[in-house]
Amino acid sequence: NIVDAKMIEKINKFSGVDADWPDWRVGFEANTALSGLDQLISIAASSATTLVECRLENLSDDENRVKAQALWYTLITSCRGKAKSVILNSQTLNGVQAWKNLVVE
Repeated sequence: NIVDAKMIEKINKFSGVDADWPDWRVGFEANTALSGLDQLISIAASSATTLVECRLENLSDDENRVKAQALWYTLITSCRGKAKSVILNSQTLNGVQAWKNLVVE
């Protein structure tokens, strides 16, 4: 498994309150980097990357698609309220697009 359940438990829940975003983002990125998801998070957060490029079918290979699904799972279990709605409005099981949408929001 890419994502460890114990790692997810360590991530604070994010409600979507804008004032909480900077601190939560740093903690989330640090925890997910331990699972090797940091490259996808960086790609998604880049202003040079479009939402279309973040779609599962446009990711470079199967390994990145599996990581994108692991990122989605981690996000959906770590977010509440407005933030969870942003994730649910992204492509299903696509953490890259979900992260892009959270960063843009």
